[in-house]
Amino acid sequence: MNTNNDMTAAEVFQEETRLFLAGRMTEEQQRKYVALVQQDDTLREELAFAADLNRVLRGQELLEVSALIKAGMDAEPVAGRRERGRGLGRRGWGLMAGLLAVCVLGVSAWYFGSAYQQEQALAALLTEKLSPLEVVLYTGNNTDQRLSSSLAAYEKGQYAVTIQGLRAYYQESGDLNAGLYLGVSYLMEGQEVEAADWLSRVVRQGEEPASEAARWYLVLAELGRSKPEAAMELLRNWPQPGIYESQARDLLEELTLLTQ
Repeated sequence: MNTNNDMTAAEVFQEETRLFLAGRMTEEQQRKYVALVQQDDTLREELAFAADLNRVLRGQELLEVSALIKAGMDAEPVAGRRERGRGLGRRGWGLMAGLLAVCVLGVSAWYFGSAYQQEQALAALLTEKLSPLEVVLYTGNNTDQRLSSSLAAYEKGQYAVTIQGLRAYYQESGDLNAGLYLGVSYLMEGQEVEAADWLSRVVRQGEEPASEAARWYLVLAELGRSKPEAAMELLRNWPQPGIYESQARDLLEELTLLTQ
């Protein structure tokens, strides 16, 4: 057996990939492996190829290939079975089917493993970037008691209470400030789908600076939903100048690197 000193860099990477897909890496080894893939153009290209190949081969297509091989085996003439030296024969076709299955399953495992790692990376980005929206910047001079009490709960981190209060307030007032803080509250509670719904309303209908704030938190909601493409689309079309412009540019660079 080769030792690490005898193995080429490609072989080391293949061995690490095998361990990674088998779930036999420590957390520290996994972290280093993912960082290596993310920082190396060649490895990212290999991963992109594997993902494309997986999309072509996975699922029903493998079953169809297996069916074709089986049909070919069943239709093999008797003479052909006696003269297998001239062709693959039943055993050869079976071997090819097995090899194809191994390749497809290997690619699928690699793809889904990398997809899981991308999900983890997106979740880590969300955790890093997410912090509560300041209240004073977006509520203006609104002194409605229902809004004030809900935002008081918001500032204490009582997001479930905030959601209940702001939903009732919004239904009566249609105040997009309430929609903004509803979206952020849902996001802080880990409910990204509901967050995206409310934040999208403010992006479409609100005025600056509230709409830009809603756009930023909508980007974070898309990260939480594992939709980096949607997040990147929002970031590419960022309004200028803006309060979040610098943060948006930095996050776009990070996501571009992550998804290549």
